[in-house]
Amino acid sequence: MTLAEKIIKLRKENGWSQEELADRLDITRQSVSKWESATSVPELNKIILLADLFNVTVDSLVKEDTEGYEKNDLVKKNEFRKISIDEAKEFEQFNIRKTQIIAQNVMLCIYAFIPLFLLLALRQGDIFKLSSEVSVGIGLASSFIIVSIAIRGFITAGINSTDYRFMEKQEFTLEYGIKEIYRDKLRSYRLTYSRKLSFSIILLLVSVLPLILSGIFHFSSMIALFMLTLMLLLIGGSVSQIIRTVSKYKTYQCILQEGDYSAKVRLEMMRYQKYAFIYWPIVLAIYLLWSFWTMNWGVTWLVWPVASVLFVALLGIVNLFTKNATEK
Repeated sequence: MTLAEKIIKLRKENGWSQEELADRLDITRQSVSKWESATSVPELNKIILLADLFNVTVDSLVKEDTEGYEKNDLVKKNEFRKISIDEAKEFEQFNIRKTQIIAQNVMLCIYAFIPLFLLLALRQGDIFKLSSEVSVGIGLASSFIIVSIAIRGFITAGINSTDYRFMEKQEFTLEYGIKEIYRDKLRSYRLTYSRKLSFSIILLLVSVLPLILSGIFHFSSMIALFMLTLMLLLIGGSVSQIIRTVSKYKTYQCILQEGDYSAKVRLEMMRYQKYAFIYWPIVLAIYLLWSFWTMNWGVTWLVWPVASVLFVALLGIVNLFTKNATEK
């Protein structure tokens, strides 16, 4: 049995069309058609992805004298779960509800210190006859209560998320017709997604204007605190809208297993997580050791932005070596 024949057989055993297999490999349908007609041969990295998708070893896939397939024990997979239209709709509705809760509570966290700034502003203007200590005490107590409410909201949002976590972490198949339904939804949502995201980002950039104006015109402390409050209001609204907008788009991508949820990206993320589990605990240890050794917490926080840049560089080096290894 040739490689082309094996690809056809395995694809049909999984119930995929050429287009569905192409989507999982992040290639065109024409490429799959050429492989199956034996007019072209997959590159090595695509053969590895094919073996992973079909849950067989690379050797049994490429050796033409083998008729059967050896299961790949390194990737312990069961048969892909088939998702019905009802399950897809439940996942979509659950994600929308969860996102609304998360967005609201992120906004609450950003707004948490607004009572403190307002009380201090009113105190600066002698509108409230309260001492600075009392104003700060009431403001911090209010902030603590608001953050506590937000934390409770985050916990509530994640209670039932395990029921649908497999759709974000594992491969699955869709019943006939579901992919077309959600492709139409994604296509029709793209314009709204672009508009809402653009508006929210512009609002986020504009949010710093109140502070800039207060610095340029040397406003009083009371006005400056009011400007800071306005900035937080704008930031909270824009961040909340960004979370809602992006999450809905990602939900459609997850159901379709495209973009960040494609088979290729999932495999890359699995590789990145291995390095992250080692890298970030080391960074945390360095940060704590340096901070407690010097007690200069105002400087040691620089570890985090530097570590973030180095982590991106590390992933780039890993990608480069991985690409070179597959090309040899």
